[in-house]
Amino acid sequence: MTSPKYAVYLPHYGPFGDPFVLADLAVLAEESGWDGVFLWDHIVHDPGSGDPTVDAWLALTLIAERTSRITLGPMITPLPRRRPWKVAREAATLDVISGGRLVLGTGLGDLEDYVTFAEPRAGSERVERLLEGIELLRRFWSGERVSFHGIRYSVSDVVMQPRPVRGSVPIWMAGGHTNANALARAADVDGVAAIRYPWDLDRMMEPWELAEIVSTVSEHRGGDMDGYDVIAIGRSSAGAAGVAHVAEFAEVGMTWWWETIHQDKDDLEATRARIGAGPPRP
Repeated sequence: MTSPKYAVYLPHYGPFGDPFVLADLAVLAEESGWDGVFLWDHIVHDPGSGDPTVDAWLALTLIAERTSRITLGPMITPLPRRRPWKVAREAATLDVISGGRLVLGTGLGDLEDYVTFAEPRAGSERVERLLEGIELLRRFWSGERVSFHGIRYSVSDVVMQPRPVRGSVPIWMAGGHTNANALARAADVDGVAAIRYPWDLDRMMEPWELAEIVSTVSEHRGGDMDGYDVIAIGRSSAGAAGVAHVAEFAEVGMTWWWETIHQDKDDLEATRARIGAGPPRP
């Protein structure tokens, strides 16, 4: 069994809505022994608040330039509100800049980013855009000539270069513990970011809930979980108690722990202290 990895999961708005702050936190994470840094990806989180919000992809580019080891990526980029060819080009470029350290986290996304800007929000259309978008990303990253005519997208005779450093970019998909359809979709990509719904910082995912997700995804994959990532999103304290808490998730199949930072719970000083204390590694 491969040892779990540990990442810091950061918002990109409010006190964290500054690309240089995010890059400084990423550098601190790398220096403190964390394995990854991931950013939320909203156009707006609270449309009427006026909170400073940075573009996650541009902030990740700065992070890629200032770090050398950590895995990085957005989680989640709502693919149904993006053009897949633009995402493919951005992802391949960022992967090259980072030396092959990018992971693309994706999913349907929150409705606020659709409603605010009058994007298509019907569930069926978003699912169709998500699935066709993932297929297009993989084809574009292959470096081969692509023609595709689906329900939502049509592409004619295009080759995209450069390819990602590893030939492709791993895709992780958000999956709620009670959403069977989302877990079935997640089983067809490279990893599942397990989220407990409703999202509640005071009642985050329990190990038994993650175990149910692992069981469901494994069933969809015919029992083949080799090389497949299972991401547990939660909060832990520094020290022995936090290590013990996270170890319970590792016992049921977690491969990544994401330490969740949130502007409603953590100011910058507390965030720097938590990151600087290092991951909850045994």
